[in-house]
Amino acid sequence: MLRTSIRALNAASEALKSPERTKCAPARFTQASLTTTKFLLDTLHAVSWLPPGWLWGSKLTVPQASGVATASAVLGLVIHYHGKRF
Repeated sequence: MLRTSIRALNAASEALKSPERTKCAPARFTQASLTTTKFLLDTLHAVSWLPPGWLWGSKLTVPQASGVATASAVLGLVIHYHGKRF
């Protein structure tokens, strides 16, 4: 999912720079940026609970990991309601 999201962000960025961009190009870029950030936060949170020695597993404290999870959840709500606006 993360790779697909990064590709969508790249495509939205290219469409935004294009001289014949569509009217919805800024909204697509914003949505792709929010989605990619959420997937990165989800990955960071998931890996932080792995045992020591696996990537950066167990390097975050419990409050830090909880903060990342909370930020991801709030961003999920922002993505949902941002998509409803358009």
